[in-house]
Amino acid sequence: RYYHPRYQDGFALECRAVKKVREEMGLTNLKLMIPFCRTIDEGKQVQAEMAKHGLKRGDNGLEIYVMCEIPSNVILAEEFADIFDGFSIGSNDLTQLILGVDDGRVVVSFSRSLAHILSKLAFLSLSQQIALL
Repeated sequence: RYYHPRYQDGFALECRAVKKVREEMGLTNLKLMIPFCRTIDEGKQVQAEMAKHGLKRGDNGLEIYVMCEIPSNVILAEEFADIFDGFSIGSNDLTQLILGVDDGRVVVSFSRSLAHILSKLAFLSLSQQIALL
């Protein structure tokens, strides 16, 4: 949504607010996080849109993280690490998407051991990839 034409004004407003916090209020330790980033190209597009509004990764110490909440974030962790400064794991969404269910209540109907195994496998894979970077 961040680079979609219908949301341009809203995203510009969000970027102005972040700039104000970092530049006028001096809170440069504020890090940004991009949620539900499905592809590397999408991550680049969002960051390009942010840069148009004066929020460029690395400028004045700006760090941009990706919320790791979909399987492609795990599978492509090394590539995501090239364009982001860090990860934050969204375990609920990641578990649901690994299991192919649409909300948390449905997870209960799955074997808890299967859910645990698949989630743990994804988290271990991500951790191992990040450790190698």
